Amino acid sequence: MLFHDQAHAARGPEQGPLHAPETMMIWPPGEGQYYGNEQHSYSHSWIHCDGTHVRRWLRETRLPVGRAFRIAAPALFSQCMLALYEELVSNFPPSPTIACNLFQNGLHEQARAVAGGGVGAQVEERLMLVRRWIGTAPTQKVSLANLATMAGMSVPHFCASFKKAFGQAPIDCLIVQRLTHAAYLLADRNHNVSSVAALVGYEDPFHFSKAFKRHFGLGPRALRRQRHGW
Repeated sequence: MLFHDQAHAARGPEQGPLHAPETMMIWPPGEGQYYGNEQHSYSHSWIHCDGTHVRRWLRETRLPVGRAFRIAAPALFSQCMLALYEELVSNFPPSPTIACNLFQNGLHEQARAVAGGGVGAQVEERLMLVRRWIGTAPTQKVSLANLATMAGMSVPHFCASFKKAFGQAPIDCLIVQRLTHAAYLLADRNHNVSSVAALVGYEDPFHFSKAFKRHFGLGPRALRRQRHGW
């Protein structure tokens, strides 16, 4: 769990100390957790995982477990989590090998950063902020100019920087996030294809279905039948 703002983080039921932004906590399995900030809003990124491989990788990297620690490269964790998320939700079925490699590499990169051995090429934090926003608010209406303003860049500079950092144009990234969210919404029987299209910002269901099939290789109805059997 990576706290992007000031927050408490401690094992057990007692309130721990107030930690600075960009503090990470790796919680041991089966133990109580206390975290948050009752005085101010805060944001954090997290992943829940366990198993033989995860425990072995933590031993190999020697990252602190059960103790909050500052990290030198918060963007690395965000990059790792975004890549892992996209592998899990954008591919059907996702590849266990790719998912494991992404997670393992993320731990090793973070361990190297903590040890001070260099962190390699990092994405600017202002670009990561935009990328995180796209991932968490895929249904909100936004223009390219809005995204560039969010990053504090001109539109041409933002587009070039974003594509260099993430391998795709910002609008393409937003479209992928909307379609990924649509695939999640299709699991809800209360939504038909037209309502899902509207919820992710498509006024024309036909246009939505074409974009969805182009991305997933199946139309929304076909994917719903394949994944959920109805």
